[in-house]
Amino acid sequence: EGRAFSTDDAAELYVDRWHADDLGLAVGDRVRCYPYYNAPEGIDLEVAGIFEGVSLGLMVLPLETGRALYELPELSTGVHVSSDLPREELLASLHDIPDVASVVYLGDARQHVEGTFSGARFVLMLAVTLAVIVAVIFLGILASLDASERARDFAILRALGWKDGKVIGLCVTEVVARGYLAILLAIPAAPFIARGILARVQEANHYRMPLHDPYWMYAGLAALAAVLIPLSAYPAWRVAQAIAPSRIARVLGRE
Repeated sequence: EGRAFSTDDAAELYVDRWHADDLGLAVGDRVRCYPYYNAPEGIDLEVAGIFEGVSLGLMVLPLETGRALYELPELSTGVHVSSDLPREELLASLHDIPDVASVVYLGDARQHVEGTFSGARFVLMLAVTLAVIVAVIFLGILASLDASERARDFAILRALGWKDGKVIGLCVTEVVARGYLAILLAIPAAPFIARGILARVQEANHYRMPLHDPYWMYAGLAALAAVLIPLSAYPAWRVAQAIAPSRIARVLGRE
């Protein structure tokens, strides 16, 4: 968003979205830029536009303005070129300019940078899947311990005439209800937690990684949990099933 630079030496700049959000900048705001962190003097510039960058804190200046800022009247380390020419024609024309060391198409550069995160996405997905499996195992262990501690309650229910299926159904239903309640709480909370973690990652590696909510991933993890949660009730089912009439008599006899 914004407008094109007025001239090659205009007192204007473009800032990336992260920088604009961090400093509360909008198109038309005035800022002072310095060539390095503790430079005593800088130049006043107007924000001409805001763009979606890859590197955090990136700013783009008109060529002559950048040279003046860094006191390099005849040099430049990099220039961003925008043109309506076809890609191959633009690259060829830029290569033909004397003293141009290299030309990188921004689309390729962005894909290259984002491609470095593809393996991280797979690792993240694997880690989240393992987290779901571990959570289900923990739920099963907790359900088994809970059922063992409630053997006395199950014995009383059996003595009152409850059938085996009803007691087992009660135990299993409690476990499944806990798991599905956890899913209902986790799904709406997941995007907020992910954004918080991603913000810390961005601060650490200085790369912008916008979170595009992959609803298919949420649905896949929810489906995985929905399938595994009933399995977590198996230990509780075994404990409830093991309450034989002789054990009921022993439990009630100690009361």
